[in-house]
Amino acid sequence: MAIKTEKVMMLKCVLLDANIIIESQVCSSDGPAIQALAMIGHSNAGISMETLLKKTGLQKGLEHQFCDEFFKKHIKKGSENYIQGAGIANR
Repeated sequence: MAIKTEKVMMLKCVLLDANIIIESQVCSSDGPAIQALAMIGHSNAGISMETLLKKTGLQKGLEHQFCDEFFKKHIKKGSENYIQGAGIANR
């Protein structure tokens, strides 16, 4: 199941980068996928599971990879890579 989810995440990243889909939010607990979102310049299109649940009125104790802190850490790392031109070839 995780592989299928990763493929969907990467497809959304490609579609966002090509401006084929707009106003879509991507929710992932995969650090490299979150970084990739930032590295293609779409940090604002991502959302953590914690934030998503809060927006729907649900609150639940979550594992670390689903929390805002984890998400923000990987967005920051991906944004730094984006600024430095590291990690994604042929931008």
